[in-house]
Amino acid sequence: PSDLQEAVDRRPHPLAVDHQEFLWEESLEMCKRRHTMVLPFSAVKHLRGVQVSPPGVVPQANRRPRTIADLTFWGVNGATVDLTHPEAMQFGRALRRILFQIYRADPRWGPVYLAKVDISDGFYNICVNANGSKNFGIVLPSAPGQEPLILFFLSLPMGWVSSPPIFCAATESVADVANAKIAENWKPPPHRQDEVADTPTPSARPPSAEGKPPRIKHRGKGPLGKTDVYMDDFILLAQGGRRRRRRLRRILFHCIDMVFRPPDAEDDEFRKDPISLKKLRQGDGALETAKVVLGWLIDTVAGTIELPPSRVERLRKLLASFPRQRKTCPKKDLLKLVGELRSMIIALPGGVGCLSWLQERIKATASKRVYLNRQFHDAIDDFRWLVGDVCARPTRIGEVVPEAPTEFGRVDASGRDMGGVWLNDDGDLCNSSLDPATLAPDRGHSHGQAVAEAVHVGERKRRAPSPAQSASTDRGCRRPILWRHRFPSDIVDALVSFDNPGGSINNSELELAGHVAHNDVLARERDLTERTTATGTDNTASHGWSTKGAASSAGPSAYLLRLQAMHQRVFRYQQRTFYLPGKANSMADDCSRLWHLSDDELVSYFDAHYPQPQPWRLCHLNPATASACLLYTSPSPRDATLSRMPSSA
Repeated sequence: PSDLQEAVDRRPHPLAVDHQEFLWEESLEMCKRRHTMVLPFSAVKHLRGVQVSPPGVVPQANRRPRTIADLTFWGVNGATVDLTHPEAMQFGRALRRILFQIYRADPRWGPVYLAKVDISDGFYNICVNANGSKNFGIVLPSAPGQEPLILFFLSLPMGWVSSPPIFCAATESVADVANAKIAENWKPPPHRQDEVADTPTPSARPPSAEGKPPRIKHRGKGPLGKTDVYMDDFILLAQGGRRRRRRLRRILFHCIDMVFRPPDAEDDEFRKDPISLKKLRQGDGALETAKVVLGWLIDTVAGTIELPPSRVERLRKLLASFPRQRKTCPKKDLLKLVGELRSMIIALPGGVGCLSWLQERIKATASKRVYLNRQFHDAIDDFRWLVGDVCARPTRIGEVVPEAPTEFGRVDASGRDMGGVWLNDDGDLCNSSLDPATLAPDRGHSHGQAVAEAVHVGERKRRAPSPAQSASTDRGCRRPILWRHRFPSDIVDALVSFDNPGGSINNSELELAGHVAHNDVLARERDLTERTTATGTDNTASHGWSTKGAASSAGPSAYLLRLQAMHQRVFRYQQRTFYLPGKANSMADDCSRLWHLSDDELVSYFDAHYPQPQPWRLCHLNPATASACLLYTSPSPRDATLSRMPSSA
């Protein structure tokens, strides 16, 4: 009892006190809906097992606030035995999965139509047992002199550590059953929400102009019919005629009823339908080709994804709160900024490379306030430019959905030079680097032996080509490319080595500069729009940097990653890197080191030692790109370096 009295005397969080009128109204409504019950403190003070925590209120833009329980105060979250299945929470990549399905849909069946179905009251649709509910008591704000009231949740509360995985297990089950029923071509009976779901979304958006089709090698598939879910938001993707699209939506409605109990004749007027009628009346359930999904405006006809005007305005206000004259800020504000930007990076090509300096500021200090240096403000200026550019040029879905690589290269940088090759077909080498579970290149070097073996197999095939490979030469396959470039003396002198331990540049940063130059050579020779490149490197640090796209530093790696990200935005391609053991990277090694050979002699050397279906062609690095790469890795002061390279370049 004394512990309970102490929890009551502590009172709710200040935000809960500020919103006490809302909390009272919310508590009354939740009681009517059988989600909670409220008892006077005197009735629970001596009950065994009762735990009381302070409530909180989370304000939400354009929506009513949300009640949340601070279950860390009493230790409820810490004492919870984890019996849930965290793998049920698959919402982290929901947007990527949705974009992938849209991008890979067969256009012969027409555009992809989108519909959203929201679960009303979310967590409150899943009940807890009577003994468990005693752990979920919160103290409601009360007037002076009034006996405190304790609210107990009879269903999953917001703030309990196990609520998300338990709820996601239910919603993921709905999606799994719906997809299985769609695959079975189930023809369900009519549903009570069929008519209201046809309410169109109010919009003044003009009809979309059809965008160019994606570059996909293999098609020939049936019409798309897929359900995905993000927490309590179901997203239906459908192709085909109007009757088929409505049938797929009806399947989703019935599958929701299988997991979340629909209202029946014995329910009173306070029992809500698990399918949110409010959202359906706003047009969420209408099957449309342009729709706001998970905070993004997706246009399946134009093949684009962009930020809705409300999010653009929110982002501009957030960036405006960090003017250049601002010198410090609370660390929590910086964490909020990075979190917001991280959520937008997926459809903001070029943005990930600008995060390095923001992350560096978070990492740089353990205090509660952060000093905002010039690099930080330059990164904020980059994002301001990106926001303006993304409004004028929506992102193509093909720019953010990675395809199988169509361009294959190898790159190397020594202490004095850099160079690389682009081959016509090196897919076996790239495939040998993939993790079978994720189908993504390994960030380390665990697949190095498999890649090295693939290199040797590929060389044997090229020296003794099969009839099919010889026929490809007659069909005019592209000539392989080689390139090389020398570092100026000031960079060579600044390189860290046994003879120069006080240098300001390390070899991994030179390797990263080689990555940027390597992609630029190809981008100026071939159209890389919405293509994916794959580059092998024998440097694990540059491989990791390129894969993540950002680093928590303010050194040359951050500048080069920013340049690489902007380069990808301009030429609209995606890149992959994989680890290639040094002994197997002889082609790129020879490009960067055989400077005793002239350009013509180098081409002849490659034709003799690395024969290809077509003769080799030497390309030179663009002078502006070379200047930018070497400017970034220059040992000159960092602030001066950045000021000479505006984001618009």
